[in-house]
Formats: sequence, C-alpha cells, structure tokens
Amino acid sequence: MAKDITMEIIAKELGVSKSLVSRALSDSYGVSDKTRNEIKLAAIRMGYVIKTQKRKSERTDNITVVVEKRALEDADFWVKIINALHSRLNNKGKSMFLSSIDNNEDDIPISISQMKSDGIIVLGRVSVNIIISSNKFLKPIVLVDSMYEDLKYDQVMANNYRGAYNACEYLLKHGHKRIGFVGSENYAVSFKERIRGFTTCMNENANESIEVFMVSEQYDDYYIPFNRNHFIQMMKNKKRPTALFCANDITAIEVYSILKEMGIKIPKDISIIGFDNITKSEWLNPPLTTVHISKTAMGQKAADLIMEKIDNPAKESETILIGTHIISRESVRSYENN
Repeated sequence: MAKDITMEIIAKELGVSKSLVSRALSDSYGVSDKTRNEIKLAAIRMGYVIKTQKRKSERTDNITVVVEKRALEDADFWVKIINALHSRLNNKGKSMFLSSIDNNEDDIPISISQMKSDGIIVLGRVSVNIIISSNKFLKPIVLVDSMYEDLKYDQVMANNYRGAYNACEYLLKHGHKRIGFVGSENYAVSFKERIRGFTTCMNENANESIEVFMVSEQYDDYYIPFNRNHFIQMMKNKKRPTALFCANDITAIEVYSILKEMGIKIPKDISIIGFDNITKSEWLNPPLTTVHISKTAMGQKAADLIMEKIDNPAKESETILIGTHIISRESVRSYENN
C-alpha cells in the first residue's frame, strides 16, 4: 500500500514550512494565491486529499462532466466522448450534468459546489485551478485526455505514443526518408506523447539518409496548435520533407490549407498523416490518412472508472490507454527517389 501523504511530507518536498502548507490547504490568511495554488497542486500530485468539506454520505445518482466551452465546438471529438459517457452512465442508472466552463474564470460548476454529484469527470484542457477547487469536495475525479498526467487521479488517454510510433513507421515503410512533425509540444500532453513516439521511431531507424524536421515548439492559438510561420519557412526550403506527421487532424487541415496556398500538392509533392480520425478528415481532398482513436471507448471507460471509484473510494488510481490503428486513405503515397 502506498505511504499516506502528510503535510510534513508535502512541506519537505517543497522546501517550505508545515505551517505554510497547512494555511495554504485550509485557505487561511497570509498566503498568496500563487503560493496557495502551487502547494495545492503539489499536494494533489502527491496524492494528498484536501479535506475542506465533509463528504456527503447519501448518493445523488448524478455525475458532473466538466469541459471547456471551446471544446464543444469540436463535435467530431469531444461530443462523441460526451455521448458515449451519457449512454454508459444512463445504462448504469446515473444522470449526467454537463458543465461547460471558461478557463479564464475559476468558478466551479454548481453541481459540484452544492454537492449534487457523486463524481466528477474532467475532459481535456480544463484549468488546473478548477480541478484544485473541485478536489476539496472529496468526490472521485476522472480525467480524460488531460493536460495533467502527473495528477493522482484515474485517467483515460489514447495510446498516443504507440499511435505516433506506428504513424512514423507507416511513412518510413512508404519509402519516405525526409519526414517532418507538425504540432507544438506545449499544446497538450497528448502532443508530447506523439512527439515522443515519432522521435523514438525516427531514432530507431536513423541512418545517413534519414532526415527529421520539427515544427514542435510554440503554437499560434487554441485552433492552430503549431507555429504557421515556422512551418511555412520549413516548406520554402529546397530540401524540405517529403512526408509530414501532423499531431492531430485539426493541424493537418490547416496544413492542407497552407500547402494549397503554396502550390504544394498532396500527395504528389508531399504525403500527410494525421491523428484522431475526426469526420472532417474524410472530407479533405485528398482524404486524410490518420490514426484512429475510439472516442466511444474513451467515454465508456471513463464512465466505468468513475463508477468503480464511487463504489470503492480507496481503489488505487490507474491510467487507461485506449488503443489506436491507422486508417489508410489517399494522402500518403510511396516515395522512392528521396
């Protein structure tokens, strides 16, 4: 059994006094918001339960699902997960509160603050401040495709590393030796894992003829998860990639648009593979080869995990990786002369 985390252990880990930790965790005087949040986040990461509310003993048969408002614009990804969650929870006799939040505000959903839920499922890029605030109500929390892989909660993720490794391998098997990655590592944990899978595959196949191109540092905004200027400069070079692995299909769609403006044809001049298999990937010209994730499986597994945690709060947290596979379409062709 894991060692119980105490305030003394947290204080030692952070190099601060126990009294400061105590005041931060109890929202007492004399602690700045920045320090309070840093201590609370560290406590959650270490597995400490912030006990500022009494657990409501009676069941409500409700689950709160928290998602950022902008994510609901992506019906091809998050809405499919939400639909799968709703169906699974309904089959288990649970109702679902869907709470869309603005990450610029720290107000938590009323269904959480008024103790009207048995558990909380957090989808995607939700502010850590909201997760910290929700934690103190002592309800089970499950994270789905989270930005915070080091928090000690049950988590559901796609197997981003293996999916990216397979995508890179797919391009290599099609004869490509100059291969680029497009997508910022700062955008999401899933992107970091996809970069890791890509670079591992390229390193394992490295030789004097293999060349790697990376557009993976900063990103323009929520809707463009890479740096367009950096990408355009890379594609203006005479010796540019013959194939690109885009960190998700949204990135690939933007890449298609840029390449069209530059007069670079897909797949004649360059091959493209994406990730997520959203519906729009089939509508592109040419249709996009991509890595498929089962959004239904992600939603179902998240529902199963929250129910297991409600029934057994002492259960050790776990991370579930949902498998992926490649959907071959027309955006990748074999290349024999690079």
